[in-house]
Order: sequence, then structure tokens, then C-alpha cells
Amino acid sequence: MIEIVGAELYRWDTGRIVQITEVEADKVHFANKGDSKAVIMDIADMKSKIPDFLLQTGKQLCVYAVKNGITIESKIFYVKHRERPENYVYEEDQRNYIFELITNAEQVIKDAVKTVNGVPPDENGNVYVGSIEDTHTRDMNNPHGVTLAQIGAAPASHVTDMNNPHGVTPSQIGALPVSSGLLNSDTNFDAIQSNMIAWVNPWVGNNTGVHVPPKAGFIHSFEYSGQEVQRFYDTNGILLYRIKGGEWEYENPPMQLGQEYRTTERFNGRPVYVMAFYYGSLPASTGKDVAHGIANIRHAISVYITDSDIPSSWTGHHMVATCIFGATNVYVKTTDDISSRTVIANLKYTKTTD
Repeated sequence: MIEIVGAELYRWDTGRIVQITEVEADKVHFANKGDSKAVIMDIADMKSKIPDFLLQTGKQLCVYAVKNGITIESKIFYVKHRERPENYVYEEDQRNYIFELITNAEQVIKDAVKTVNGVPPDENGNVYVGSIEDTHTRDMNNPHGVTLAQIGAAPASHVTDMNNPHGVTPSQIGALPVSSGLLNSDTNFDAIQSNMIAWVNPWVGNNTGVHVPPKAGFIHSFEYSGQEVQRFYDTNGILLYRIKGGEWEYENPPMQLGQEYRTTERFNGRPVYVMAFYYGSLPASTGKDVAHGIANIRHAISVYITDSDIPSSWTGHHMVATCIFGATNVYVKTTDDISSRTVIANLKYTKTTD
């Protein structure tokens, strides 16, 4: 088994460790998904360090447990996004890794040219293609010292001017209209539906019962188990996911009272929903049913109550004898008169509609 030691992986993390259990491996190979080369690391006490530079790209991390050159187990981990820390220091093996890739690429090019033309490199490793005349013709370093003015070209300062000197408009290049860095309110979102979330506020169910997230920005897509997964951050910075064409799901729902949230959690293979609602005052040495208003419940997974006061000053939780999450109600029974306390019921469940 391959596991991450500690919390989930985030981009720009350093010093992260994987632990290998239940299999006997002598090396661990690490790579970003799509890489053509893996980094080989030693194992000590069944643990191996993840090279820091592989957590800089934000790509998925592929980990392979290897024994005697044979892969005996592998696993892919997601690397969550975050901004690069100001004090981030690149480790030395990253520089070595990149230098080696560049060196290998240069050698492949030289070998290919040598093979095609039959001309060996000189003592400095340079390869000349064809005759001297051909070499001069291919020289891109301006051997005759031609100036910009001689050919009527724009000055370098104009070429590097990033302040739109020609006044190009967004519509001329197919870009979205912006004002002070924000999208204009008259943006035609229907025309860019495939790339941007529709503008609705807040997170609500539409008339077909499908949940629609608020407009926040462009969708980021990635592949997982052969399916296209999409994700984006809503206007409150909360992360949502969905399988392309499916419903959006919260990883950490904001839990506004009375609002149902579909989450990325699964129970018996089905999506898990959560909702918190105001139960009201507790009963006085008796039982009390309050309707939760949720339809189509398949499994009532869990329920717990919390004091509605923030911060809570109540110490009588032991007086709650029973708390039951039913098909239509939440039932609470107390052993004393604690009707002066009001509580919130927190529910977790699956639905027959999935």
C-alpha cells in the first residue's frame, strides 16, 4: 500500500513523504503524470521522500513501488492548487534534473543531425549542415549587422510595449470584454457556456432539480479513471467538482442553514448530501419531532445537534437522551427540562434520485 504521510498534497509543498506498507519494495519511482522520465528515490524505514520539484507543477503525482526493477504497486495522487510561497527555495536536485533533461535533448538533436548528414561535430560539439554557404544562410544572428531602420521595422521599444499601443479591442481578438480587470456585466455568457459557469446567485436548485453553482471563473478539467473531471472555485473561494455533464459537488460545503449540499463523499457508492437546519427549542423531559423538509431520502447516515448560540455556553448535553433522523422528521428526547436551549440539527444522507 502506498500512502501519503500527513495531510493531502498541495502545490509547492516541501519535505513530503510517502509510506510503503504491505509490500516489500527497495526503491520508489516518482513522476508527474505525462512525464517521460521518473525520479528514483531510496526507501528507509518503509518511507521515501517526494522530490520537492515534482510538487511545483500542480500535476498529478505518480508513485511506483519497485523491487529488483519490477513495479509491484502504483498509485496516483492529486496535488491541490495553492499560490507559490514568497520564501520558496528550489532544491538542488531540481536544477540537476532540468540540466540533465536539457543536456539529453541537445545530444539527441546533435546525434540526429549527424545521422542524417554524416558530418561529425567539431571539437566544440557544433554540427554544421551542408556547405559554408548553407551555414551562412541559416545564421539567425544577423551576421551583416542590419539595423531596424534599414528594413523599416518597428523599434524594439514598440515591440516590447505591453500597453496595447494599437488600441486592439477584445472583440477583435475574440476575448471577453473586461473593465478594471473584471468581466463586464453585459458579457454574453450563453456564447461561452462551454468554458464558463452560468451567472446565478446563490447556489440553488433550478426548475429541473439540478444544482447550479454561482459564476466564478473558468472551469479547469483533468482526467481521472478515464473520465473528464471539472473543478472551479466559486465566488466565496469554495472548491467544487463534477464529472463533465454531471452535478456539481462540494468538497467542503459552507453549510448555510436550510440549504442542501451534494458533496464529493460517497456512501455505498452513492453521493452523500448534507444539510443543517434550525430545530428550535429542545423539549422539556419528553420527545419532540421537527420536520426537516428533505425529500427522497434513501439512507439517513447520521445526525447530531449543536447549540445555536455562538459561542456556545451550554453544558447540558448529557440531558439529551435520544436523537433520531427519520424519513420526514428529526426526533429528540431529553431527560430534563432544557427547553430554554435552541439547537441546529446537522444531517448527512443519500437520496433515491441518484
